[in-house]
Amino acid sequence: MPASRRIPPILALLVLVAACANGRLPLSVTHFHDPAFESLEPLANRTADVIPARPALADDPRFTDFGDRLGQRLARLGLRPAGGGPAAIHARLDYVSTPRQEQRRGPRIGIGIGVGHVGRHVGVGGHVGVPVETGRQVKLWDHRVSVALVRAQDGHVFWEGRVLLNGTGEPLDAVFDAMLDALFADFPGANGVTRTVLWPPEG
Repeated sequence: MPASRRIPPILALLVLVAACANGRLPLSVTHFHDPAFESLEPLANRTADVIPARPALADDPRFTDFGDRLGQRLARLGLRPAGGGPAAIHARLDYVSTPRQEQRRGPRIGIGIGVGHVGRHVGVGGHVGVPVETGRQVKLWDHRVSVALVRAQDGHVFWEGRVLLNGTGEPLDAVFDAMLDALFADFPGANGVTRTVLWPPEG
């Protein structure tokens, strides 16, 4: 697949600031697809199933639920569930969540220390102000979800998309639907382009 074109960092930062202000999710979305995608056989009424991209995902208790949610988006494209039978298209699902700790700064506070009489015949008086930083550790998540549509007969990947959400306090299951919706919103999407979108869209 070709390398993606990235948006300038300053624009991405402005989008993130806007998202924080209104509670919408800032998602980074990238699509790749076969240049001949538009001339390929239509997806409507073709059978599809959801398979794990990595063996470890098959043992993840969330995979069945996530696979069902992906299946709902595939149905909107006109694909029919294979239902245990042969599938013309495999939807290869991958997802990763990486936890991290971040220090959230709080207001600076001052602690006053008074100094009184010290020693014999020596008097010392005064007040010392010591600034102290306040704050707390918060747990954040970086999530990545990717989907590849694979032609079952020859293993050809004719479409692939990935969506990233960084620095959220929400676990993956809470934002998975929003990430999928953003990924398939303009299917098949612009080939090789990475863009930052706010989800849900306005209006």
